Amino acid sequence: MEKRPQQPDATPLILPNSGASAKQLERIPLGDPPFREERLQELLAAHPRVLPVSEIEPAYAPLVYLGREIPIPSGFLDALYVSPKGYLTLVEAKLWDSPEARRQVVGQIVEYAKDLSHWGFEELDNAVRQADDASNGLLERVRQRGHDVDAASFIDTVTRTLQRGEVLLLIVGDGIRKNLEALSSYLQDAPNLHFSLRLIELALFRLHSDNDRPLLIQPRVVARTSEVTRAVVDVQAPNDVDVTVELPEEEEDDSSSRQQLTETAFFEQLADNTSSETVDEVRALIDDITSLGPVRVWRSSSVSLRLPDPGGLDRHWTVIVLWTEGAFELGWLGAISEDGGYDPEIWKRYLDTVVDLTGVTAAEKHTKVGSIHSLLRVREEYLEAVAQFVGRIQSAATTSDR
Repeated sequence: MEKRPQQPDATPLILPNSGASAKQLERIPLGDPPFREERLQELLAAHPRVLPVSEIEPAYAPLVYLGREIPIPSGFLDALYVSPKGYLTLVEAKLWDSPEARRQVVGQIVEYAKDLSHWGFEELDNAVRQADDASNGLLERVRQRGHDVDAASFIDTVTRTLQRGEVLLLIVGDGIRKNLEALSSYLQDAPNLHFSLRLIELALFRLHSDNDRPLLIQPRVVARTSEVTRAVVDVQAPNDVDVTVELPEEEEDDSSSRQQLTETAFFEQLADNTSSETVDEVRALIDDITSLGPVRVWRSSSVSLRLPDPGGLDRHWTVIVLWTEGAFELGWLGAISEDGGYDPEIWKRYLDTVVDLTGVTAAEKHTKVGSIHSLLRVREEYLEAVAQFVGRIQSAATTSDR
C-alpha cells in the first residue's frame, strides 16, 4: 500500500512549558501493521466515542455498540450501534487502497441501509444475537450500558426508523477525500430512504516516536451528504397545461438540514408523551421565541432556546429548555451576570415573571422546572417576558457599566 504524504498543516503539535520547542507528532498511517482494518474495527467497538456522532446528529448519540459483522442479506456490516432512543448507526471501516475500494464501500453501505429498510425489530434483533452468538438483543445491550429505556418506545422507534431508512451511515477510514463522484449516484438508487451519510477520517498520531502507545486519535468529518433530488416525476398533461417544478435554493451552510432528524425525533417523542395538539402549540411557541432573537439548539431529548450575547462575544444565554417529557426548564440564568457581567436583576426579573405566570418550582440553584402545558396556557404573557428579557440584555450591551 502506498503511503500518502504527510500534511504538516494538519499535524497536531504539543506545546511544552514556556521556552521549549514545540513537538510535532508523528502520524501513523492506517494500513501499516498493526493498524489494519481488523484493528480499526476493534478500536471502533471498544471506543464508540471516537465517532463524533453528537456533533453530526445528536439524535444518534450516545452510541451503544451492538456488534461486528452483523449478517444482513447483502453481506456483513462491519459495526452496528444504536442510541438509547432507538436510532441506528451503521459503520463500515475501510482502508482506501484504491479508487475502486472507495466507490465499492459507498455502494455497499447504502445497500445495507436498503436491506434494513425491509426488516422489522425482530429481524434486526435476531441478527444482532447471531453476530455475537449471544442471548442479549438490542434492548438488553442498551440497558447493560446503564440506560433506563422504555421497551415499547424503544422498539417503536427502531421499527419506525427501519421502515423509513432513517439511519446514520458512517464510512470510517484513512485517506478519505471529499470529491467522491460516486456519492450522488448511489443516493439516486435509494430515493425512498432518509439516511444520512458521513465520511470520517481517523488520523492516528504517536505521542512517543518509539512506542505506539499512548495514541492520539483525531476524527475528521471530511464529507457529508446534502439534501438532493432523488426521484423522477413523469407528468402527463395536455399541451396547453403549463407545468413547473421548483427546487429549493442551495444553502452554503447546511447546519439546519443536519439537525433535521434530531428535530423530527424531538417532536415525535413529545407527541408520544403529550399529544399532537401540544406538538403543534410547541412548534408555534418555538417559532415565536426565535423571532425575538434566541436560536434553536437541538438535542435528542430537548431543545434549548439560546440568545447570542449582544455584547459581541461568542457566548449564548439559555432562555429556556423544552424537554420531550413535556417539561420546560429555566437553567443557567445566573451565567448572564456571573460570566457575562450583566446586571443580575435582568435574569432575576425574567425568572420571577415566569414563576408568577406558571408556578414552577425550584429544582436547583438558578433553575426552575415546570410543565409545558403551564407555559402554553400563558403563551402571550410568556412571550412578552422573553421580549423584555432580550430587550434588557441588548440595552445593557450598549452601555459601559457592565
